[in-house]
Amino acid sequence: MKPRSKNGYRVAALLACAAVWLPAWGQPRTFDEATRLGTLEVTVFPQARLDGKEILLAPGARIRNESNLLAVPSTLRGNVPVRYRTDPMGQVLDAWILTSEELQIAKDEARRRPSTR
Repeated sequence: MKPRSKNGYRVAALLACAAVWLPAWGQPRTFDEATRLGTLEVTVFPQARLDGKEILLAPGARIRNESNLLAVPSTLRGNVPVRYRTDPMGQVLDAWILTSEELQIAKDEARRRPSTR
């Protein structure tokens, strides 16, 4: 009987990792209740519009794209749906650009949540 090659074990390990990692790929992200739903348009960095109102992006603001990778603010075009968090000064500190599925989930959550206004 011939012993297995090291490559065979590497391939098996890679397939085992893929079996665990790949199912998490198309799942919508979850956001804590401190985030809010809105539309973000970056005008001239650090200036932006959030739901049509002029705001500033905080120093060190992080914008994540649909793949959860950091997005450079100057690459964003037009209004994009986001979940966002502000700092104590009211500047956008974190924003996550939503996929269509995440946007639908956020809208459904907003409808179910009682109004506090």
